Amino acid sequence: MAQRAKKGLSGGLDLTHFDTPSLRRGVLLQAKVKRAGKPPEIVSRSAREARELGLLICEHGDNYNAATERAIGKACSRAGAKFHQFSLMRDEFIRSRYAPGLILDFPSFSFMIDDFKILGRSCLTICFNNSASKIWARLVLSEVTGKADAKITWPEARRYFKIGSEICDNIIINIRSLYLRDFKSTLDDSKNAKVEFKRLGNLTFFGIDEPLQLVESAIGGARNPAGRRAPSEMATLRKKLTSLVSLGPKGEDPPREPKIRVYQRSLGPAAMFLGNVGDNSATIAIASAPRTVLTEQARPPKVDRSKPSSSLAVSKDMAHHIASKF
Repeated sequence: MAQRAKKGLSGGLDLTHFDTPSLRRGVLLQAKVKRAGKPPEIVSRSAREARELGLLICEHGDNYNAATERAIGKACSRAGAKFHQFSLMRDEFIRSRYAPGLILDFPSFSFMIDDFKILGRSCLTICFNNSASKIWARLVLSEVTGKADAKITWPEARRYFKIGSEICDNIIINIRSLYLRDFKSTLDDSKNAKVEFKRLGNLTFFGIDEPLQLVESAIGGARNPAGRRAPSEMATLRKKLTSLVSLGPKGEDPPREPKIRVYQRSLGPAAMFLGNVGDNSATIAIASAPRTVLTEQARPPKVDRSKPSSSLAVSKDMAHHIASKF
């Protein structure tokens, strides 16, 4: 049963609020070493060496966690926002898994920006052989003080994404600095070699959860054969996404007709996303149907806020595919 989209006073779809906005930002880094009398070369590591580096980073976990808190505070201070109630999930350790590199998930955290409660986590992929490392930071709005849901207005969403982008950038910068330090220390001739991380690309995913009716209509329009007129829902959703974020490189206007794709799994959320991929960057805006729980048939299903944002889940699934293009 599709969830009915809220109607505004004009009788049309109410697009004045944005539900559970999420942000995922990442950077791809290629480690290179320069030794005396030799040209720079890519650092190639075995899976065993990647594991040893991962164990060292786990030993320095408190440094990475403290650097994350500083990064958030600095971004909020610059934006004139109140940063408070930072909480690290102390019962969590750094989790590790292979997929396909060694992925380290740092403990999740929460904090307040003014009246917004934000949940976040950062992770680091230590790739072996000649693959690039990856640093990711993600944020999702989970609560708004005094409100029953996680909806914010258009101006608030713009401000949230702007501050959130700087928070993610600061987190990535701080983790990159610590990672480079630990990376260098594991090289046999670290004193005689100059090591640096070359940035291969930046990836950004902006997401919002929308009424199921609106997303399904937009997806239907995106699947129309070329040349057919897009339904008003798709045009409205496209305009809505591009009004929140810039899909073009910094300093450039977003493309008038961003590429539209449809994301659909047999098990999982459906989403429509607009993307712009440049030489060294990719920016993707996602509108996804919120996760719902079934209620009595006489009532529409409700959003299950105990589960992660649908748009955040979509961006996670897309991240590896997009990163492989760099």
